[in-house]
Amino acid sequence: MTIKFQNLGPLRKGKFKLNDFTVICGPNNSGKTYLAYLIYGTLENISSGSSFLSYHLGKTIPRLRRLKENETYIEFPEHLINDLIEAYFSKIGIDKLFNTESEKFLENLTFCIADWKRYLRVRLEKNRDVILPLYDKADRKYYRVNKKKLAGQFMDVPEEMPPIDLLPAYIHRLLSVAFPKPHLLTGERHAVPLFYKEFGAGRYEVPTKPKKLAKGVKRSNSSPVQATPVQELPEEREASFSLPIGDNVRYVQGLPEKESKEGKLWQEHKAGILRNFSRISPAEYKWDSRKEQFDYQISPVDKIPLHAASSMARELADLYFYLRHDAAPGQLLMIDEPESHLTPRNQMLMVELLAYLSNIGLKVCITTHSDFIVRELNNLIMARELGKQNRQQSIYLDENCLSKEKISAYVTKEIKSRSKAPLFELEEVRPGTYGLAFDLFDDAIEEQGQNTNALYEQLECTSGGSKKKS
Repeated sequence: MTIKFQNLGPLRKGKFKLNDFTVICGPNNSGKTYLAYLIYGTLENISSGSSFLSYHLGKTIPRLRRLKENETYIEFPEHLINDLIEAYFSKIGIDKLFNTESEKFLENLTFCIADWKRYLRVRLEKNRDVILPLYDKADRKYYRVNKKKLAGQFMDVPEEMPPIDLLPAYIHRLLSVAFPKPHLLTGERHAVPLFYKEFGAGRYEVPTKPKKLAKGVKRSNSSPVQATPVQELPEEREASFSLPIGDNVRYVQGLPEKESKEGKLWQEHKAGILRNFSRISPAEYKWDSRKEQFDYQISPVDKIPLHAASSMARELADLYFYLRHDAAPGQLLMIDEPESHLTPRNQMLMVELLAYLSNIGLKVCITTHSDFIVRELNNLIMARELGKQNRQQSIYLDENCLSKEKISAYVTKEIKSRSKAPLFELEEVRPGTYGLAFDLFDDAIEEQGQNTNALYEQLECTSGGSKKKS
């Protein structure tokens, strides 16, 4: 899937391909998080069962074309997906996705999936055995549509064609199968277990204006200000964070209902997931229905409330719950800065976990500015290259090695401009036999090394001179 964009905050333009493992690297404030939010908002709308998407599909029903006797085909309009994207952002407002109502840096944003037809065809060919039952309330019957054949831009419907009013639902099902459902772990994920109870279901408001007092009433300076419960917030209060963060909160709020549910990936690869996850954190995460709290459980008798656990424990909670309850092959796991709150060694182990998840069918996309993350990715690529050359390497397990063909990597490069604020473009970094040639960290590492050597030499000279005098 190739995505093109222009004018995404400080990112002036870019084109990138979502691969089995996608890496977006760059300095602070270069637009990496904005790009992650944009991908998430788009794919969430296309792959989910949003009522808005079904409504818009109903207004743009593809034409029916009978090419052969007793065969019916659906022809997709050339701009179907990108029209849906444009309509989606026009409807919800780009400001709600980024929480930037008064900002101007997103007003000229353009965004499209350049190769959506080819991508749709390839993805559906891989899922040709999927049956899509559609229920017609009027006729009280199911229409079973089996995807068996794809030819060019036409979708073959070999079984009974559903009525015209069911076509939007049918096409929606096709899109949900073809486009990966995303799950984004935002940079604020470690704080969600602390505050998810403070937000009412579906409401993510915090005070933006002081509550007005009635005429003639004065605010007392002697008594403490009483906090207003969330449920009683006046209408002038506004959301304080972006849509993906709100979705993170909503996801955690719904976890108690999923306690007994196991996702498809967990069912098929539980041992491997736990083996790789436990190298970072040996504990499990549980919901205590009696106390109505999440626990960080190190052993059956040793546990602490998650809100009292370390920042690292809270950082990993959303990832653990997603892998256990919801992750499925073909979905897209997105993590904004997976290095957050992790030691260098745990950053390396996090990369190995994500590589394992990618190898068992979960698509992975990360944004990072960690040298440890990038260098460990390079190690996993080199380890796989050694395996191709029939050379044994015992440093990494084969399940954690990464094929360079399945990795797409990009860096946000600063460009020359007349703007006072730095501007960037997205530049591709092609993986090679030795990994990814990111030069983002070289200057800082070299400067730190030079400073260390200079200080060491000065100390040696000083101590040497002192010894001679004595």
